[in-house]
Amino acid sequence: MKSALTCRGVQRPILTVARCVFVLMLIAANVAASDSYVFRDGDVTYMLGQGMSSGALKQMQTRFGHEFLWVRRNGRTFVTYDGTVLDLARAAVQRKGGRSEQERRLAAITDGAIRRGVARRLH
Repeated sequence: MKSALTCRGVQRPILTVARCVFVLMLIAANVAASDSYVFRDGDVTYMLGQGMSSGALKQMQTRFGHEFLWVRRNGRTFVTYDGTVLDLARAAVQRKGGRSEQERRLAAITDGAIRRGVARRLH
């Protein structure tokens, strides 16, 4: 395969691959930025990401009670009120660290709950 050189001496296929990688990174960052977590722990609500409106939160409380983890992850919405997951979420939001660290932990907790089948997908 012949590669043409640009005026700076970089081969075009390398530039094309670099552009594709950059675009994929932007897409991945946008998907992660749209993830949202609402952890209802009794009278305390933790919202990370976009969260939900107070009306939607009240509907969720009516449906699932005062303890649940609602997640919008990669465009899909899940809810769980599994005790182990809630304990992990409680530990994640109470640990010292920034919001991005809390979101990273909640993402890992959610992924584990989905794999174990204790997070139910909402439509």
